[in-house]
Amino acid sequence: PWPAAGPYVLYGSDYSHLLRGERYAHQWLEREGIDYDVITDTDLHKSPGILKEYPVFLINGHSEYWSVPMYEGLENYLGGGGQAIILSGNSLFWRVSYNDDLSVMECRKVDAPGEQVPAARRGEAWHSHDGGKGGLLRETDYPGWKLTGLEMLGWINSGLDEQYGPYVVNQAGHFLFNVPQPVGLRNGDAFGLSAGGRLPGANGHEIDVRLSTLRKLEEKPAPVPVPDEPAGITTLATGRIPWKIPGKEQVYSGESFDFFMRRLDGAHEQGAEMIYWERPAGGRVFNAGAIRAGWALYTDPAFGTLVRNVLHHFGVKK
Repeated sequence: PWPAAGPYVLYGSDYSHLLRGERYAHQWLEREGIDYDVITDTDLHKSPGILKEYPVFLINGHSEYWSVPMYEGLENYLGGGGQAIILSGNSLFWRVSYNDDLSVMECRKVDAPGEQVPAARRGEAWHSHDGGKGGLLRETDYPGWKLTGLEMLGWINSGLDEQYGPYVVNQAGHFLFNVPQPVGLRNGDAFGLSAGGRLPGANGHEIDVRLSTLRKLEEKPAPVPVPDEPAGITTLATGRIPWKIPGKEQVYSGESFDFFMRRLDGAHEQGAEMIYWERPAGGRVFNAGAIRAGWALYTDPAFGTLVRNVLHHFGVKK
């Protein structure tokens, strides 16, 4: 077990993630009287068809490491009309594999921030468990955005309260903001904060955005075209966070990237994008795009009403 994953571990502020972060969404579901089961990564890896038993699959917290069987399990689930709610950031990012008894998870980090395989040792990018190429899922023919609608923009690990922000409503007239319960927000209104507009803010730590947004943020010519974004995505709200705080550069630790993993100068306030997606390939997805989304869900009544509406339209009743 990793000590940093404990439910009472804090990261230099009142914030933590992993088990602690996931528990907020669990507590919200319990408070709402909604029954749920917990499916671990290894459960999904060894039984990819398990998702077919559920009307909704909720990806919670920090779901960064996915194996091919996990990916294909979600792909088949959505293709068969399944529905996903994603309260996670940096989702479906690195490809992993497991040994036969699931006691060892293998990840070969290459060609992206956090890489641990230098270019001179490119052959070490291939997994010993399954012989497949390691690295980003999208570089191994399993792009996360094809299932979730979003890709990673970056992360902020400073723990500064100022670097966690809200969502700002883009589509107040969308049915998810109005049916069966009005959320009570207008375009330009902020939500995803606790009472009084205080922390915890939903946007921060690690966040995801649409491919079209990554294209707009490019500061250098693209070496090859960014993949075409799939049809049917609606941006319900856009996160707002400061990537740089004047006078606090020494404790600033945020980094954002374009699609090609080239660092951006940070002179923007682009946060996670909250989307609703009716996938042409089948299934429906609500993706909040941020690790902290579950915590904000627990504390913000407006966010709670929105997710109740999503569950209603996804066929989940109390």
